[in-house]
Parts: sequence; C-alpha cells; structure tokens
Amino acid sequence: MQIQANIKHLTTLTLTRATIKTILSKGHNEVVSRNKYVIDIKNKIKQAEYFGWAEDERINGIQKHPDVNYWLYYKTEVGYLCIKRTKVDGDKPYAIVDNKDFSKIKGIKKEDPIR
Repeated sequence: MQIQANIKHLTTLTLTRATIKTILSKGHNEVVSRNKYVIDIKNKIKQAEYFGWAEDERINGIQKHPDVNYWLYYKTEVGYLCIKRTKVDGDKPYAIVDNKDFSKIKGIKKEDPIR
C-alpha cells in the first residue's frame, strides 16, 4: 500500500505487512506509543520533520542492506523514523527508534541527500 507523505524528501511511503512487522519487531523504550504511531502512520507521517540521511553501513566492504540506496531519518513525536530508500521498491519504513538507539547510528548527515 502506498501512502502520501508529502514531507521533505519523501513523497510516498510503501507499507506492507512485512514492513509493519519489521517496525514492530525493533526495540523502543515506549513500545505502546510507538505502536499507536504505526497504527496511525498515514496521518502522523505528515508531522515528521526531516533530520538527515546516511549511506548504508558497510561491514568488511560489503553493504549491510544490499537493497538500500541510502537511509532517511525523520524526527517524530515517538522518536526517529528510519526510512530505507531502496534501489527498486521505493521508500519503506524500517524502524522507529528512541533517542538512545538513534544516537548509535553512525554517519548521519544533516543535509539534503546527495541523490
């Protein structure tokens, strides 16, 4: 299902049963609030604020998520929404992380994506 986001660097968001399962499987210090956000993501996404972007992590020179072009990050009322901009399937949510877990993400650039 495609939902309209119409926020900076994100026009539409692709939601599938698998993307929802992935988001809900990630840790968060306020699970109930995060889950309520996901239930209403169609409306809530419109209030998200662009934070930055990052290349996908590389481990021993190999891209960790081969389908990812790069990541987009948005500040929300329940933490940070991590969006993977895929090479083929468009933009998909991956996780909503709290401040503690967000601080562990390396290489975030607070600028417009390069591509």
